[in-house]
Amino acid sequence: MVRTVHRVIVPLICASVLVVTGALAAAAHVVLRPNTATQGDFTKLTFHVPNEAESADTIKVKIVLPDAQQDLIPAAVVQTKPGWTVKTEKRKLDTPVVVEGKEIWEVLSSVTWTAKDSTARIRPEQFDEVALFGGPLPSVDKIYFKAYQYYSDGSVVSWDQIPSDSDPNPAHPAPALLLSPPGGTPSGQSGATGQHAAFNSAGGVRLTAAEEKTSEARPTGSSMLSAAVPVAVLLLGGMAVGLLLGRRRWARTNQGE
Repeated sequence: MVRTVHRVIVPLICASVLVVTGALAAAAHVVLRPNTATQGDFTKLTFHVPNEAESADTIKVKIVLPDAQQDLIPAAVVQTKPGWTVKTEKRKLDTPVVVEGKEIWEVLSSVTWTAKDSTARIRPEQFDEVALFGGPLPSVDKIYFKAYQYYSDGSVVSWDQIPSDSDPNPAHPAPALLLSPPGGTPSGQSGATGQHAAFNSAGGVRLTAAEEKTSEARPTGSSMLSAAVPVAVLLLGGMAVGLLLGRRRWARTNQGE
């Protein structure tokens, strides 16, 4: 009887370990939190940056915006970060993007945040966030932002792999933003309402005040882990009960003999 219980419990223990370690591995990626929004909206894009190195600090983070014409975000501003410098790069378009009847010929192409000193760095077993605000979001199902994480030991981790049919789960996936049509807003999204864009005298786009809306159930950096731990606890609890019952039955059987 005990051998039978062990044959059942061991695979369950392995499964629970895989649940927790899988959640930890996914949480180690640079990802968008939340990762859903609505096409045509202006939204805050917050990138969750964990440090997965054993001894090196994260000293710089670079985010590259989508560059395909159909994936462009015409207007974007950068959120400043205490203790970090911010460098932006723009590029001119071969074909303009039309926003509210105006042609946009230059868009933000990348943003780099660099820690000013050691106190601002992201240390091992810690995470931090960097953010943009922009729109209108394109009318596609998904867009990717390539991210590059620089460490104090000189190493660079490139989070820029796009999933494909041949490799649906790459080792270093690019942060993805899932987009739904207006009226089909996914849960947990962050967007904006009110007036979104205006134009200066030179015809350039600028963002105006907008009311950001955030779901009450907005995911956090620990959401995947917090979801995985209860599952693991239930599995382990079930194993313990099964083992206890098996031992009691085995004891009763031996006493009867």
